Amino acid sequence: MLFDLSRLRRYFRRRSVPGSYLPDSPHESSTASAVAAQGSQNHEVSTGGGFSSGFIVSNSAMVDFSNTHAQQVVFQNIMNGNPGTRKKIVAKLRDWFSDPKRQWKGMWLYGPAGTGKPAIAQTFAEWCVDQGSLGAAFFSRPNERNKFKTVIPTIAYQLAASFPAYENLLSNLIARDLTLLRKTPRIQLKKLIIEPFSALKLQNHPITHKPLLILLNGLVECHGLKGQRELVEMIGEVIQLKVDLLFLWLICSRPEPNLKCLLSRIDFAIDCDRHQLLIDSGTREDVEQFLRDEFNNIQARFLGIIDGDWPSPGQFKAILDITDGLFLLGSATLKYIAFMQHAGQTATDIPLESLDLLYSRILLDVAEPTIPATRRILYNCIYSPICGSSAHINAQPLANLLGLDKTEFYNTLRSLHSVLETPAPEDALGESLKMYHASFKDFLCSPSRSGQFFADERKARSEYSMVAFRWYKLELELDGAVNFNGV
Repeated sequence: MLFDLSRLRRYFRRRSVPGSYLPDSPHESSTASAVAAQGSQNHEVSTGGGFSSGFIVSNSAMVDFSNTHAQQVVFQNIMNGNPGTRKKIVAKLRDWFSDPKRQWKGMWLYGPAGTGKPAIAQTFAEWCVDQGSLGAAFFSRPNERNKFKTVIPTIAYQLAASFPAYENLLSNLIARDLTLLRKTPRIQLKKLIIEPFSALKLQNHPITHKPLLILLNGLVECHGLKGQRELVEMIGEVIQLKVDLLFLWLICSRPEPNLKCLLSRIDFAIDCDRHQLLIDSGTREDVEQFLRDEFNNIQARFLGIIDGDWPSPGQFKAILDITDGLFLLGSATLKYIAFMQHAGQTATDIPLESLDLLYSRILLDVAEPTIPATRRILYNCIYSPICGSSAHINAQPLANLLGLDKTEFYNTLRSLHSVLETPAPEDALGESLKMYHASFKDFLCSPSRSGQFFADERKARSEYSMVAFRWYKLELELDGAVNFNGV
């Protein structure tokens, strides 16, 4: 049998029976545990090489993109974009970039984990390459926590690889002062990028006559909140103060609260438009198109081996139901199926390894002091505290139930905004926390996949009992004065 969903389905809950799960394979290993061990190690971004002029930079924080395969290196770790998907979003980005009367010189593209932000960024960046307008593309790699100090040097290297006039200026600058590579990112931005391009502008050089895209994908991977904040502030300063330079900035990230705050400041408003990626009907249509195209590619590779009606309509619908609009899950599923079909290859026992790695890394970012509260909040998103009911408590009553004030509650949720839809404080009384995608719930409910993050229903019920007893004790002490309305 060339296509068997049974091995894939065991990683998902049976949606029709709440609380009932398929048995996990005894051969599965805990991806989360492996990630936890790996997360304790320090990873370094590879250091620099040399410009084509022969000037060598060693032991620096710079990533060398000066070789002839620079563009391929930029995209080597990005999910391949599908030209048939996300057409509206890519078209919006093209219109924004091409409009000489554009209102914004910055664009923030944000959405939940796994919604295809790197694919959109890649597609748009490749279009900019065709236009001769890609300045630089910084793609954060989740398996190597990127230090903030690498961002500006990497952008400078890529600009130098594409524009010889700028390369000459940059080579001379570094030859005169090697300490520039050890300066703060703010000074590096000024000395390595802004001042050389300002000089080219005074010379009326052709490269300053057209917009250049600077793309930053995965900004939340940059080391620490302080680094993220400084980088966004630096971009805002360039946009506002260097209006003569035609740098256009595209930031792609998860909907992290610190970025929302930074891009909405009143005292220093950043000239930036924004577009939110939602898991909606349009996204589901894009994922369906992506899956159809990729199944056609698999059929072409196995011509004469796979029947023309493979997969059957029922099988394809089952995969659509599983992916439910999540690009990363669709990509992981296809990768697993392709392995299954390839002669002489053995399919991995963890078909959703890439998805598990993503969820594990998100949870590893939860601050240690908030882990107990985070676990209790996630319990509420999975198991209803009300016996025999599937209803979940709204956000504000949930915070009250857990004994968390508003600040504690939202600080606890800070690292989970890419997987949990979180109501604003003013809406917390009437709205509950919601998982963006059912696959996160599946991950948490599988001990072999989630490891230390496993959401054990027995522990959840025990937690609910302890909370209920605490409130009952308080009610007795206050002689029935506790108001349980909404809890």
